[in-house]
Amino acid sequence: MRDLFEKKSHKNSETRVDEVLAKLDRRRRNSGEEAPVEKVQELIQLVIFTMDDLWCAFPGSSVLEIIPWTNITPVPGCSSVIRGVINVRGTIESVLDLHVILSLEDENLSGRSRILIGHASGIRSGILVDRVEDIITIDKAILRPPLDKGSSHIKYCSGGETFYKDHYVNVLDMEKIFSDILGPDPAP
Repeated sequence: MRDLFEKKSHKNSETRVDEVLAKLDRRRRNSGEEAPVEKVQELIQLVIFTMDDLWCAFPGSSVLEIIPWTNITPVPGCSSVIRGVINVRGTIESVLDLHVILSLEDENLSGRSRILIGHASGIRSGILVDRVEDIITIDKAILRPPLDKGSSHIKYCSGGETFYKDHYVNVLDMEKIFSDILGPDPAP
């Protein structure tokens, strides 16, 4: 008998909730209000790294892999931006020196230094960084324009800024970095 009472009581409460929701929906439609729209988040991954005391990141979509620091073979006659080349599983990859690109002080190479294999605009290259700190996922909407600080190279290469673990993080645009190194396209 008790089970029957609980089933009827549960059924009555479900019916009551449905009635209340239907009334609220009718009131909203009659008043001309629009239904609340949920904001759709556009999530992006960031590979956060440090260069001296500067915290930076690349969008995860631009980073193919992160490899430990290895011996880099210099290539005579190349710009100082190109640190040299490395062998990644049989593929020769160039390695760019982000210290030179961003006009930063000397390097802090250590066992924690990493080479990010990045790609943008059909170009693929390694990028030497002092230390990878984390890989995070954020809502793209929280990125804000970069503050007016740092070198002009950092401002030029920055695609935005975010805050992570008490640090401002410059989100760098790999496409801008690659196009800056290659220079303008030659006229056809």
